[in-house]
Amino acid sequence: MSRDEIIMLTTMLSAVVLWVLGDKLGISSVVTAMMGLSALLMTGCLTWKDCLEYPAAWDTLFWFAGRGEGMKGGGVSVVMSWSVSVM
Repeated sequence: MSRDEIIMLTTMLSAVVLWVLGDKLGISSVVTAMMGLSALLMTGCLTWKDCLEYPAAWDTLFWFAGRGEGMKGGGVSVVMSWSVSVM
């Protein structure tokens, strides 16, 4: 594996772990997404030009991260998980 592939793999695995354990660690999903993006930019694995060329991908990432934060308090995630389980 190349250097960039190792960095990407490590960053993605770290992000998944932080998304799963974020509540226990006090780290929001939005902060996790920003940490992952920052790590990729600082290591040179990703350039700012790359980010500008694919804005829809970043919009989707941050939209999902923000929606996850917003749904926690209102019980929406419980209702959604229940409705999926009964289908």
